[in-house]
Amino acid sequence: FEIFSKNLRHYSLIQYVRYVMSKKNLQNYNFVECGCWSGHSTYIISKILKEYDFNNKFYIFDSFERGLSDLAEEDKSLLKQMDEKEINEQKEYLKSSENRVKNVLKDFKFIEIYNGWIPEKFHYVEDKKFQFIHLDVDLYQPTKDSLNFFYPKLAQGGVIVCDDYNFSTFPGAKKAIDEYFRGTNYKISQDRLTGKYFLVK
Repeated sequence: FEIFSKNLRHYSLIQYVRYVMSKKNLQNYNFVECGCWSGHSTYIISKILKEYDFNNKFYIFDSFERGLSDLAEEDKSLLKQMDEKEINEQKEYLKSSENRVKNVLKDFKFIEIYNGWIPEKFHYVEDKKFQFIHLDVDLYQPTKDSLNFFYPKLAQGGVIVCDDYNFSTFPGAKKAIDEYFRGTNYKISQDRLTGKYFLVK
């Protein structure tokens, strides 16, 4: 079931990327992914970008060897489900190798990778605009920080996707998104197959 679920999520991601790449008015803007882990989703996105002769930048932000950041109170259901030992094991599990990810992505010259806790490296793309934002950072605070920085830089008609929305294990991501868009005219949409959050600006 886990493999089937992951395949569905990747299929869904492919459809969002193809949708964006079909929009001629967005082609001058960049892509960004916050949280790439082992680079699976990054590779899938990059293959499509290469197919479309993408000539902008795909920026990647991840903590890599440092794994999962500290949990906030907003991630409380995870705190209730796991003791300290289990939380530390989860942090270890979510570590990845920057060098290994770079090797996986070596054929894609449009990629730029920034290693660090979110949002400490965001200033490197302060002057950029984006057509696609992929958030996969699990927890409340990095999701909130990513939205605060990147959403104002999303071009009209661009797409934002949150991989962790509606995951019971990581409730903080949903809370951060619900709070950010509360009181706005934008409607939160969910992919019925995967539970992902997506929004077309």
